[in-house]
Amino acid sequence: MPVDRSLPIQVTGALSGVPYLGIYITNNKLIKEGKYIEMEFEDGTKVRKKISLNQKGYILSEKTTPKVPRESVQVSIMKDSKVLYTNEY
Repeated sequence: MPVDRSLPIQVTGALSGVPYLGIYITNNKLIKEGKYIEMEFEDGTKVRKKISLNQKGYILSEKTTPKVPRESVQVSIMKDSKVLYTNEY
């Protein structure tokens, strides 16, 4: 998949089976200011990963297959309790 630098982040993955997302941050401000990246599902389940300076790619995954299939996921980049970026996929 080519990187679209006009988007602040690129997201790929699957919501079926064990849900996972591959997230590539293209926005340097988000990499520098963001403390963690989080995916949240409609039932409130969250998976969070710390953002490392100069690291652009992340894989977030649930540990098991959920009982109810996932329909959508919200991806957010956070700095403490402040949301720097969020979008639903």
